[in-house]
Amino acid sequence: MTTVYQNTRKLKGDYGQHNDLPVRAEDGTHVTVEEEKLKRWKQHFESILNRPDPPTLADIPEAEEDLDINRQHHCNGSHCSHPY
Repeated sequence: MTTVYQNTRKLKGDYGQHNDLPVRAEDGTHVTVEEEKLKRWKQHFESILNRPDPPTLADIPEAEEDLDINRQHHCNGSHCSHPY
């Protein structure tokens, strides 16, 4: 299955990083200067992450039963299953 994805990416082309793409400013214009792009990303994430607390907290009841959670990785040959 991996080769299918590798071949698809090769056929699609242009699967590297896109550092040269412009970033859209709040007013809709494009920012192309790297330093200005970083400032815009900072502004964007600060506006998303620095929000006030919700007016009411969710009332989530305690679980009735604890679940047995195995956090170890299990590998079988070349296949590894992850617990998450």
